[in-house]
Amino acid sequence: MLRRVLIIAVGLVFGAGASQAPEFIQQYTQRLGGWRDAYMVDVAELDASAKKLSQTRENYIAALRANPKPEAREEGDRWARKVAYLKALEIAYSDLTGASSWSRVPVFIQHYNPELAYRTWNAYKPAIPTTLEGGVYGAAGFVIGWLLVIAGGLPYRIWQDRRMAATRKKKFEGLDPL
Repeated sequence: MLRRVLIIAVGLVFGAGASQAPEFIQQYTQRLGGWRDAYMVDVAELDASAKKLSQTRENYIAALRANPKPEAREEGDRWARKVAYLKALEIAYSDLTGASSWSRVPVFIQHYNPELAYRTWNAYKPAIPTTLEGGVYGAAGFVIGWLLVIAGGLPYRIWQDRRMAATRKKKFEGLDPL
């Protein structure tokens, strides 16, 4: 009886947790879009500075990096990192927003950003899964929790079965079979 209650309780906890995956990824994607937009503003500033000097973005960054002044070289490196990061954000955002409901988790894992996930988690608000996707994730989480409880109790059940077999063997050891 206790085992069944434990299985159901753990299954429900895992199911509720797993059902939140679509909502967390959706909030993560929104935050990712915000970061992308902020970097776009910065890079637009860079492009405007380059345009004033009749240069392309790449030439402007290269000129900064080739400058003998350390401050200018650092500025060039900073801009190069921002441009590269913006490209990565754009790819991740495009892939996440273009992913189907069922491929979103692998795409999320592929483009996982620990800082962004941490910030998303700190602001995360759980939602009731009212979509098919949330329901399927919840059911899968329930099954995983159920399997974990069964697998976790397996060593105990093996030990208990062996103990019972040894007790039966001792009980019937001295009896004459005929």
